[in-house]
Amino acid sequence: MNSATHPKHLLFLICAAASLSAACGPDVQARPFAPDCSNPRAAAQTWLDNQLSGATADAIRCFDWDGAEVPSHDRERLSYRLVRVLDTRGDRVSYAGVPATAPEGGWPREVPLFANPSTNPEFFFVQEGERWVLSAESIRSIDRVYADLLPIDVQQYAPELLREEIGFGVAWWQVLGLLLCLFLGWLSRSLVAKWAIWIGVKFLRRRGDGTSEELLAKAAQPVGTLVMAIVVWRLIPLLLFPLGFNNVANIALQVLVALSGVMLVYRLVDVVSEILQRRADQTDTKLDDQLIPLLRKSAKVIVVVIGGIFVLQNLDVDVESLLAGVGVGGLAFSFAARDMIANLFGSVSIFADGPFQIGDWVAVGGDEGSVEEVGMRATRIRTANNTVLTIPNSKIADAVVENWSLRPKRRTRVILGVGYDSTPEQVEAFCRGIGGILDANARVEPESHVAMMSGFGDSALEITVFFHLKVESLTGEMQEKHNIFLEFMRLAAALGVEFAYPTQTLHVASTVSPLAAPSMTSRTPEALAAIADSFGPGGAESHPDGPTLPAAAGASSAESSE
Repeated sequence: MNSATHPKHLLFLICAAASLSAACGPDVQARPFAPDCSNPRAAAQTWLDNQLSGATADAIRCFDWDGAEVPSHDRERLSYRLVRVLDTRGDRVSYAGVPATAPEGGWPREVPLFANPSTNPEFFFVQEGERWVLSAESIRSIDRVYADLLPIDVQQYAPELLREEIGFGVAWWQVLGLLLCLFLGWLSRSLVAKWAIWIGVKFLRRRGDGTSEELLAKAAQPVGTLVMAIVVWRLIPLLLFPLGFNNVANIALQVLVALSGVMLVYRLVDVVSEILQRRADQTDTKLDDQLIPLLRKSAKVIVVVIGGIFVLQNLDVDVESLLAGVGVGGLAFSFAARDMIANLFGSVSIFADGPFQIGDWVAVGGDEGSVEEVGMRATRIRTANNTVLTIPNSKIADAVVENWSLRPKRRTRVILGVGYDSTPEQVEAFCRGIGGILDANARVEPESHVAMMSGFGDSALEITVFFHLKVESLTGEMQEKHNIFLEFMRLAAALGVEFAYPTQTLHVASTVSPLAAPSMTSRTPEALAAIADSFGPGGAESHPDGPTLPAAAGASSAESSE
């Protein structure tokens, strides 16, 4: 859409109109026509064919001059001005559109001269006895309409040298005037665009809504293009181009004005969305972060659809018939686009049910990751491998969605195996110390943790530990587990408890006296209890917030968060 509104394309379209003027002229033959005022079509042909061929005396036969009280010496001037009005407006006299026979129900009181009477109600034929003539009211309107369209007679200021025609009824002064019009249009476009950017930045800063100047510049360009089209539209009629040129130029300018308006609204959607996004970033809820991208895309689709209809209306396309045809093909389209429609309703279902928000860690159909964007068709999820999954919304609406981020606390279960050479007192002290470690950690749910011996394994005494962590992210959960497990290792080292690993022992029968069993630890139960308690809340060995190693020289510790 940007390229359609560039000034160089306007220059191409308007210059092409000069070469098309002969082909796009009125639906007439430029040759004399025998005067005939018996019906509206013959009256129109009598005027225009003879006027274009130079037979002005015959051209003015089908006019109500007496009713308009126009003296004879002024009649040819008014006939010429009527042609100039037709050329300047780019209107056509279509003989096929002017009736030659009375329609069913009889002749109407007025028969319009132009193909589009709604925009040219001033000129029409009326019946006077057996003759059809251009009405006296129409004749009296010629000077007024001509003055409105051509307030300045530019041609009289052109040097005689520049009045020489170069082809298609176009003179040098008209070409130079066209280039001047385009230059003035380009200049007005640049000035208005810069002014619009300055006004936009000043207004948004006053309201405290910051937005990028680059985005404002994109929104300001259609404003400048719109002003350029209006300036050129107002100046070109002064150059007195023939009908074919003005017809094509008017169409080009109408399309340019329509596209500029649509593009302006399209860019304003981006500006408003960015302002809303900045405000949404300052709120605690993630619903607005999730909703604004979808609203932006929906608004753009609506603007493009309505803008397309608006452009077609400016081209005089029968939009109602077009929409009716679309309605007939709607059933076939619905079958072809059933997946797209299903995904659209899936997005509506996601917003209505709210199974997740932007940033939540979810699992959908065996895939899991962080939700990055919910669009009209699909949802994007960033996995732990930093890849992006694009899942259609219809599948998400039908799938089981597990939202890990909605957990108020995260459960951890771990089985610790200690060697069979541990004494009951050591095992009891180890379980007691684990409880103290969990009590000392502020992120562990109080009174919900358990640390007890749960069985005799094949190669170890099994101690089962349950606890719940109050963290918001997966990274936070892993960090706390890291801190707690290091505390378990330091506790085991202090108590002389060794973690077991799978082993096999071979016993051989022998008459040799058995070796003496290794001596048990010399620590008393009281000493073991004191060691266990030192890992509890406020104890000398308690380190619930992380590792105890000193930081490397010149390094700084940093917390990682998701």
